[in-house]
Amino acid sequence: MPNRENPVPFSTEDGHDFSAPRRPNMSLKKLGLNNWKRTKQFIRPFNYTVEELETGLVHPNSFRVPRTGAGMVGNSRAATVKVDESADFEWVKLTCVAYDADGNAQNHFGISFRESGSDRRLDNYPLHMLTITGTGQMPFILPATLLIKRAAILSVTFTLYTAATTYIYITLAGVKYYISELQSITTRPTEDWDDERL
Repeated sequence: MPNRENPVPFSTEDGHDFSAPRRPNMSLKKLGLNNWKRTKQFIRPFNYTVEELETGLVHPNSFRVPRTGAGMVGNSRAATVKVDESADFEWVKLTCVAYDADGNAQNHFGISFRESGSDRRLDNYPLHMLTITGTGQMPFILPATLLIKRAAILSVTFTLYTAATTYIYITLAGVKYYISELQSITTRPTEDWDDERL
């Protein structure tokens, strides 16, 4: 009977055999590992936010995108998500909420992501916040998880569609892998996905 210690086997088109454990999304066999109980201590849920946070009293620990002037829209500001050197990070879900200076909910802005290492964009145009993010109760689940290498940087650009200064709280939810074998992995097969997401 398949389980975490004996996952369902499968083969890719090029003949390589992999296993697909239910958690985490990454194949343990592909990592050179074969026992969930022994390896789960190196796999931890983790949440990242952007580095450039405000420390003021209006909206503490938020990312501020100021308006450019009265009645003006379209101002953009870039931020970075820095993955620390302790582990690789698999990005699974995205949440975001925002407010104006008076504490009113604000959602009129676009978000764009770029991988700094490969300089690849994850979108072709800034996407409206309501179409690409969720809330803490109902996060947006990425169509495919993204493995971000340790010490790598993900750039995030916010573009205002309103004249109001906006304070943004964004969270990239996922999993940290404290396993040295992950250093050589850049992609994983789509067959390794599982319907039971993290």
